[in-house]
Amino acid sequence: MQYNESQKRQIWDNTTKPIIASNGVYLHNLYALDYRNNEVHWNCFGDRESEFGWEIDHIIPVALGGRTIPRNLRVSHWKPNAILGGMLSARLNNRC
Repeated sequence: MQYNESQKRQIWDNTTKPIIASNGVYLHNLYALDYRNNEVHWNCFGDRESEFGWEIDHIIPVALGGRTIPRNLRVSHWKPNAILGGMLSARLNNRC
């Protein structure tokens, strides 16, 4: 799914926790923690080569009836999101 900058910003602002630098500067517009407390950087959206890359994740997966609406979307570091997505896919493909 493609997201425009406004949609990404809304999801970022609503689902990440801010990082405050040691000098007390509030950096939430560029750096944050996802719901698993993984550090993510705004400029690394969709970058699976970056240790700070992130994606937009469905809280309730589409495969399980989740919808692509703001309250069902969150920021997720790409690596655990890819692992969990692969696990769900494997489980769904091996259903009896």
